[in-house]
Amino acid sequence: MLYSFAGNAVKEYWEELALFNETQEKLKSNKIKFEAGKAEVGETYIVVIGESLNKKHMGLYGYMRDTTPFLTKIDENGGLLKFNNVFSAHTHTTSVLSLSLTEANQHNKNNYYNSLSIINILNKANIDTYWVTNQVLHGVWDNLVSVIAHQTDHLVALNRSMGKRTTTQEYDGAVISEIDKILSKDSKHSRVIFVHLMGSHGDYCSRYPDKYRRFSGELAISEFGKLAISKNINKNINCYDNSVLYNDHVVSSIIKSLENKNGVNGLLYFSDHADDVFGKLGHNAANFTYDMTRIPLIMWFSEQYKSRYQDKYSALKGHENALFSNDDIYDTLVGVFNIDTERYQAVNDLASPQYFLEKHNAYTMHGEILYTSKSNYLFQQTINIKSLKDNKLALRVIPHRVNSIGKLMDSWSNGYRAFEIDVLYGVDGQDHFVVGHNHGDMSGMSFEQLFNSIPSLEIEKIWMDLKNLTQENYKQVLDRLNYLDSQYSLKEKLIIESETSGSLFSNFNEEGWHISYYLPTKIIMKYFDENKINEMEELAKSISEQSVIQRLSAVSFDNRLYPFVKDYLEPLLADEIVYHTWDLSVKLYDYDLNTKLYEKSYYNDERVKTILLPYKSPFHL
Repeated sequence: MLYSFAGNAVKEYWEELALFNETQEKLKSNKIKFEAGKAEVGETYIVVIGESLNKKHMGLYGYMRDTTPFLTKIDENGGLLKFNNVFSAHTHTTSVLSLSLTEANQHNKNNYYNSLSIINILNKANIDTYWVTNQVLHGVWDNLVSVIAHQTDHLVALNRSMGKRTTTQEYDGAVISEIDKILSKDSKHSRVIFVHLMGSHGDYCSRYPDKYRRFSGELAISEFGKLAISKNINKNINCYDNSVLYNDHVVSSIIKSLENKNGVNGLLYFSDHADDVFGKLGHNAANFTYDMTRIPLIMWFSEQYKSRYQDKYSALKGHENALFSNDDIYDTLVGVFNIDTERYQAVNDLASPQYFLEKHNAYTMHGEILYTSKSNYLFQQTINIKSLKDNKLALRVIPHRVNSIGKLMDSWSNGYRAFEIDVLYGVDGQDHFVVGHNHGDMSGMSFEQLFNSIPSLEIEKIWMDLKNLTQENYKQVLDRLNYLDSQYSLKEKLIIESETSGSLFSNFNEEGWHISYYLPTKIIMKYFDENKINEMEELAKSISEQSVIQRLSAVSFDNRLYPFVKDYLEPLLADEIVYHTWDLSVKLYDYDLNTKLYEKSYYNDERVKTILLPYKSPFHL
């Protein structure tokens, strides 16, 4: 299965490669019969194969660093199809491309070495084929990719390294001029240009020229949360992100070249696999993590393509959020290129209305690991949030403790427009709110910095846990809030929570703010545990009286206090006072989130307007 090059795997690899060579020789001598044709001529397609690119490091996919300025701009102008739920069939290049570039895949269980390659199909369909590579290629029979590359009509190899070395003589940008040379020549046939990049393969620092060394130095806690204080990780992340920035230049430049070419044209870019950069694990299958499979897939098409193949383009657009594994690239290319052949399965083709991949069949590692398993938090979190949005619950069930830009942009890219943050006012004597849970977990950034990291006009709800409201600072706090409202129109969006029991809180209500009193968790839990009914009754009475004095809009509480609220407090509260709660035992990435929520009594209470749940992000603070 091409898992590694250790022990018996080496012997197995060379045996399989010999069989693949044998299959190719049979094709050349016409011993293997198949048909493939294409009626249209004059079309140009480019297939760019990236290397080790994790989409979670791309601004295009919601990363807080602007690592894809050009692709993001193309996307914002409506020029890209961006596929959001794509994963790789393996974590090693050869193991991926043995399926991506042949009719073998994880569903049909065919052996790649007995299968046709996409180049076989293109050549049979009388399409001109090119292979431009900056990867180590070696000779015609040295590796799987080399065998496939040598099947093309024209081969341009820029990398002259040998063996297992990953050094290059040219940066990936060298492929741009080679592509321009090809595009400058007229062709009587349709043509497909394959481009194989070195991309973000380790050593990351060697993948880009100095001009693209934008990210350096220590990581900002405001962006990376607690990850910023991890030892010896900043260089790894900075160099990787610089390589992504350079890759953005290369891929967008290729799109630009194709855009300048009139006619029916298209580009498809996918990465072979990803790297686990934050874990410093690379993509070694022996240390498998799901981060090694989180790859981008983007497509660009000319207006002429969209006009000629309206049904295909519509199907592609409709599948941008579909589950897709890159072992089905072969069938998708056959569909996108509009090739007529019996060696094709429409159910694997994103350009076909018949495309479908069920969750229980979504495998990686050549069928060994279920991508949609309970342990894949990113997948589970994504589908849970989609379900909440579809059921119009994404303003009621929202992420807890979003105290870094990275975590905010993570949740934002998942579709959230509501979140909870913790702030302290007047840290180091400054007249603003600083984001952070307590003095040991401060981000160092102001509320405005966090707010400005996303399109603020799209925000629909913010729960602000104000940690240090006092008699001494409440006037300054209120002035600051009113100033922020004048800048961002916050009053209809902001929940202000405080544990203050003083009458000063009423001033916020008078200014039009939605204010919520934070119920004392430890005291109430102690009374419950010790069954102190009288004490609970007295406390409920005291809080109800406080609610009148403070003119509360709401009370907020740990979900474990819900019985106290219903049995003791609610009968004493005005009907217009609503509830906000949090539950750290139910998580947004739980595979059975809906079931867990429906089992909670607070969830079915219409008076509970907001529920905070943990949202998992590498940028937690």
